[in-house]
Amino acid sequence: MEYRTERISGSNFSAFMEIIDASFKNQALDEAYFRRKFDTTYTGHAWLGYLAFDQETNEPAAYYGVFPTLVSQNGEAFVAAQSGDTATHPSHRGKGLFRMLHDLTMELCREEGIAFIFGFPNQNSYPGFKKFNWSDRATAETLTRLVVVPLPVRVFRKFLPGSFAAFQKKSIRKRRMPNVTLDAIEADRSLVAVCGQPMVIPRSRGYMVYKLALGSELLKLKSGVAWVAFRGNQIVIGDLFGNDHQKILEDLMGLAARCGFDVLVLATASERLRKLLVERDGFSIKSSNKLIINCLGKRISDEDLFFTSGDYDVFGSA
Repeated sequence: MEYRTERISGSNFSAFMEIIDASFKNQALDEAYFRRKFDTTYTGHAWLGYLAFDQETNEPAAYYGVFPTLVSQNGEAFVAAQSGDTATHPSHRGKGLFRMLHDLTMELCREEGIAFIFGFPNQNSYPGFKKFNWSDRATAETLTRLVVVPLPVRVFRKFLPGSFAAFQKKSIRKRRMPNVTLDAIEADRSLVAVCGQPMVIPRSRGYMVYKLALGSELLKLKSGVAWVAFRGNQIVIGDLFGNDHQKILEDLMGLAARCGFDVLVLATASERLRKLLVERDGFSIKSSNKLIINCLGKRISDEDLFFTSGDYDVFGSA
């Protein structure tokens, strides 16, 4: 079986959706969401990936690509990218398409001046990246803190789920910040800014507009602003903005309790942030997975890159 390749674009995006639909048959997929995800023009780069098609039938067979993002290292700005949304049609697996599309995408990234690629692979794709010699020395740890939900809230949640869901949405909506207020966010007082690691993904206006469009929220609390996403009974923390992050966490815990969320979640590889959350703020380490890095035009240490849950490409997705 022979294949041809095309760089992904707006004109062949339907082929990408065919591959995604075939690969994740039991999941509800929103094309508008994926189109927003691929709209990375705020970085100056877009459509960094390739599709493979069956040469004989023209059936879309596989996709590999990355999402560019702006990164700062000791004040110097450059462009990196995150690996994401790799998929192969079930009828075309085991044909070497992942390797072929990966290599084409890496060459494209070099041409575009992408400094390095990073990712958080699942168990299915991790072995492939190891074969491609991606570095995997750093670990992304998922930290959790249980919320004590009051008994009346738990009773309300259990016996009147429809009314409770409406109450929960209304409570969150009251604290939601519209995008027009983004300029008021104290980006220099984010977790990213205060943890002092040399390489970060800045919370710029363009970045936040892009990420909020993918389903996350900014919530105004008494002590500051929390960037969060909601996943079942969990509040996943993207970042916190304000003078006292411990107080913001306390306010977020209070909101979670009143709204019936049982767990706060945050992922990071930062030893300093992990120490603060575990030793000071009552979080525990739930699980871990590898942070993988492929250096192209810039050599970096795996431990240099600061990130939180908000920087995952799936943050905010349903």
